[in-house]
Amino acid sequence: MSEGSVDSKPQITYRSPITYPTAAVKKGIRGYVVVHLLIARDGSVELSKVLESEPQGVFENTVLSGIQDWRFTPAMYRGEFVKVWVKQKVSFST
Repeated sequence: MSEGSVDSKPQITYRSPITYPTAAVKKGIRGYVVVHLLIARDGSVELSKVLESEPQGVFENTVLSGIQDWRFTPAMYRGEFVKVWVKQKVSFST
């Protein structure tokens, strides 16, 4: 399911901080990563994949490893908890 097809969208309840890569800080690199997350029925991140990143090859691994601890309220559809795909954007600025 997608965010638009559920009765109640998942809401983030815990977002562990994502570490700004040291090399990017030293070089003053700013950017972002847009990820597609499959939120499980228990609110955990079941799957994740990068949809977009700028600049490419700088922040993707940091984001993918950092979001594994994030937690959400589960999505609901017709009174039942359901898995749902959501998009999240993680930005980096110095």
